[in-house]
Amino acid sequence: SENDDNSIYWINAKNKIYLNSNPPNAKVFYRDSLIGFTPVYLSSEITQVKIEKENFKSIIFNPENFENKFVNLEYNGPERKKSFLKSNMFKMLLGSAVIFGGTAAYYKLKADKEFEKFELTNDRAYLKRTDDYDLISGISLGVLQVNFGVLIYYFLTD
Repeated sequence: SENDDNSIYWINAKNKIYLNSNPPNAKVFYRDSLIGFTPVYLSSEITQVKIEKENFKSIIFNPENFENKFVNLEYNGPERKKSFLKSNMFKMLLGSAVIFGGTAAYYKLKADKEFEKFELTNDRAYLKRTDDYDLISGISLGVLQVNFGVLIYYFLTD
């Protein structure tokens, strides 16, 4: 039937030149006519083709002298946005997360040691240092959570 999606197409590859491009699906013109999209088989009689793709430099060449039949198109479109995972912002957020996490853990351990001393001696000076270290640990943990929030925000909006 006319609209049968299971159609089989046979290509006679004799006297044909296989032409592919990176990226694929580039328009291939012979003279002023569009003859297909890469990858495409060209007649060996074709003397010169033009390959075009949006945001890429057009190329004109003679397929007979083109040995590997693979054309790399040079990008010349708008500047591509750098991935967040490769940005300096990601590195800074990740590094600061490690620092804030380490700071929070360090001061929490110091607070626990001071509290153990307070329990043994009942000296209020140890309790005061426990509170001070817990405060620093808590602030570091809060900043770490904000840091993670910013990290996740940028990751999801990338």
